[in-house]
Order: sequence, then structure tokens, then C-alpha cells
Amino acid sequence: MQAKTKEEKKIFEWSKKLKPITKAQKDWGFKNIFKHYVYRTNAKCQCFNCGHEWNNEHPKDTMSLIGCTCPVCGQELQVRTYMKQTDRYGNKSEVIDRSWSYIEEDYMSVMSVYKDYQVIRHYHYYTSCKRGKAREWSCNEIVQDWISPKGKHTIVAHLLTSGPFGNYERWSYRDGLQIRKNSDKYSIDKLWYPRKKMIPEVDRLGIFDDGLGLSMVNKICIMLNDIRMEILYKNKQLDLLYHLVYQKEKLNSLWSSIKICIRNNYIIKDAFIWCDHMELLKSFGKDLRNEKYVCPIDLDVEHQHYNKKMEIINRRKETQRMLNEIEQYESIYEKHICKFNNLKIENKDFIIVPICSVYDFYLEGEILHHCVFNNEYFKDNHSLILSARINDTNRLETIQVNLRDFTISQSHGLCNVNSDYHDVILETIRKQLPVIRKMSRQKLSKELTT
Repeated sequence: MQAKTKEEKKIFEWSKKLKPITKAQKDWGFKNIFKHYVYRTNAKCQCFNCGHEWNNEHPKDTMSLIGCTCPVCGQELQVRTYMKQTDRYGNKSEVIDRSWSYIEEDYMSVMSVYKDYQVIRHYHYYTSCKRGKAREWSCNEIVQDWISPKGKHTIVAHLLTSGPFGNYERWSYRDGLQIRKNSDKYSIDKLWYPRKKMIPEVDRLGIFDDGLGLSMVNKICIMLNDIRMEILYKNKQLDLLYHLVYQKEKLNSLWSSIKICIRNNYIIKDAFIWCDHMELLKSFGKDLRNEKYVCPIDLDVEHQHYNKKMEIINRRKETQRMLNEIEQYESIYEKHICKFNNLKIENKDFIIVPICSVYDFYLEGEILHHCVFNNEYFKDNHSLILSARINDTNRLETIQVNLRDFTISQSHGLCNVNSDYHDVILETIRKQLPVIRKMSRQKLSKELTT
């Protein structure tokens, strides 16, 4: 990608003038990035670092635990193990990796300064070991992160290519270091060289190993771009910082409450719940600058308390909505049910009557805890809904009669479970189906004549 803006062109020219990595930095990375192994047989030991071979004088178990030191290069070595083997008695023992060669690669980062810019340089280490030879390794600069004092981020890097199915990545050195688009694939946060040079703006941030899940470059840019993020970081509000890092609108609305937390040394451990809790309090009209509400002693308990209050309010709104709906359909349903207003089926234990209003549908559903109202059976003009009950409060079952073929479609009691009177109710209604058919036809004929 070609440098387009003045700043990109300036940084691209500056990147060519940076000094190469020093030998001390390169050797420190090699020593601390890779593990140094010894190849061991029953009689011989060979250092994978320098290739030296000597007689094995240590017992197997002792050497596996404490490793050994190469007599030539003086490097501390450890035996390479890759699995556990279990014998027939259930005892687990180490199995030595007797590979003749292996390859490793990793990264090291160095913080430096050029003019008034913070420059973070990333190096790719590659090593290959083969039995009988000294270790071969290389160190190449792959990415430079240039950060201005105001937090503007520019990447100068080699091209990172992927395999045909994204199953591997390789650095392409053909085009050299170029200006690249800001992308997470160029974000490297592995081993850091201990001697760091920082511009004053970065040095004041006091960045530490916080386990946030953000790379060093991201943390620097975020805090330089927004002073509030720096305040959160320095006051150990790490979970809140991670939650609000890409939610500027929410940060703006909650900033006054966050300052109250900081003033009272209240650490927010679960930012998701705390932010939701603040939205709940806002809906209840609470003062979000009051320590009592913003810094609860037990956040979970307080959140549950206001959640229950909100559920009650929502339930009331839903009930009001249903009542409005009842009023809307009451007149329509009245025209349909007027044919059966005089229908009353009596038994020695109960009576069966039609549900004569939409509001009665609502009561039926609430008492028996089923869906006769929610599924809007009152809109079905080809069904007659009956209620078997002892009295208005003691309802037994709700029955649906199909007015096309005059059969019983379904009959259910409390929570859609059949009552003790289920069979008697069905038998009683079957005997009265001719009456229901006659009432339906008589009413229809009268309506047609009118």
C-alpha cells in the first residue's frame, strides 16, 4: 500500500532511517524466546543449541526432572517430552521425544523513540534444530507501530499472507516494509525487551500487565485518544474500560456516575451488570450521581431487586395492552356469540356455558393457565368456546366445538391437563351437539331473512 497522506509519507521515510536491532537485543530474544533442549539416548546426550555430544552420566529420571548443562556452550538444557505412557500397572512415565529435528518461531517487541513518535518494533524469530548440527536461527523485523503523541496509529510492515484456506500465515519479504492498513492481524503482543524507551505521553500512562486482553499498542492508542480511558486505567477500573472501549455513547452517558465510583474508590468488578443496572435506575428516575445508587454494596442483589420491579411494571403494561385489545374486539365477538347466549348445559356436578365476552376469555386463561386468550380463540368464527365450571371461580375445563362439522376439537383443564371430570364433560357435550347445531342454524336463518 502506497503512502498517501503527508504523515504517512513522513513516517515511511523515517522508518528507513531507524537503526537496526543491536546484537545484545537479538541475543536476549534468542535466549528468552526459545526453550533449549537436549537429545538424550541411553548412552549419549547432544545439545540442540551448539550440537556438542557427550556421554550420559545421569539416570533417566533425574535428568528428566532437573535437565542438564551443556559443557561447551554452558546453556541450561531440558529433556524434550511430548506425552505420557501408562504401563500395565497404571503408572505414568515420561516418553522422550526422539525427533531428529524440529522448527520453532516466535516474536519479540522493542519499544523505542524516533523524534516525538513512539515506535514499537516487532521481530520475527525463526529457528531450526537438527541432530548433529548447531541450532540455526534468524531474526527479522516485520512490523513497526508508529504512535503520535495524540494517539494516531500508523503501521509499517511486511505483507502477511495466508494459505488458501486460511490454515497458515507467512511473512512475505519481497516488497519490503510498506505502509499497511490498520488491522488486528498486524497486532503482536508476545515477549517484550526489558529496556524500554518511551515518549513522555506514553511514559505517564504507567501501563502494566493487567490481563485485559488488549495489546500494548491498542492500550496506548486508546488512552492517548481519550483521557477518560486513561483515568479508568489508572484507577484500576479495568473491566469497565474493556467493556466501554468501543462504546463511546454509553461512556458519555455514564461518565458522571463513573466519576462518583472513582471518588469513592468503588471498583466495578462486573461492568456488564453495572451498566445494565444504571440503565434500570435511569428508567426509574433515580439520581445517577448519588453514591447510594451508583456504588451498591451488593450489586447483584440490587440489580435483582430493580429487575423484579421492572417485571411488575412490564406485566402491568401488558395487562393494559390486553384490556385495550379486549375492548377493541368485544363488539365483534358479541355478534358471533349472540346465537348461543341462551345455551346452558347442566349436570349434577357442573354446568357448561359459552364464554360470552372477550374479557371472560382473559379470565379463563388466567384461572386455568392456558392459551385460550393469548392465542386469540375469540377471533375464530368457526368455533364455539365453552367453559365447564362449578361456579365463576372454580372452572374445570375449556372446550372448543367446531361449528363446521359440530365435533369437539379439544377440551383441557388447568395447565392443559385433563380434569377429573374430563370424560363426563365430553359425554355431556356430545349429547348436546344436536342442540348446538339447531341453535346455530336457526340463528343463521333468522339473520339471512333479516
